[in-house]
Amino acid sequence: MHPLKTVFITSINISIAWKNLADEKCILKFAADFIANSVKVAKDKNLFPDYIYQNYAAKDSKVFDGYAAKNHDRLRQIKAKYDPTGIFCKLQPGYFKP
Repeated sequence: MHPLKTVFITSINISIAWKNLADEKCILKFAADFIANSVKVAKDKNLFPDYIYQNYAAKDSKVFDGYAAKNHDRLRQIKAKYDPTGIFCKLQPGYFKP
């Protein structure tokens, strides 16, 4: 087991709006760069908890990397036992499936 420890997590939700579809690529790159730079600063200062809150995560975020391997394996075992055909994951909206 992992010892319990107190960590402080700051949730940053970037909300950007734009009118011109031609600007989308530039805007999305800005948001991705902002997040990447923020994560780098936090990691450099040893303040990044390796946990990404799924509800605010971008599509390409590796949310399960923050889970202990044992816990992620357990989620997969439960999924295989109770939902062998994967119907819940197919019907459940969202990007992240265990």
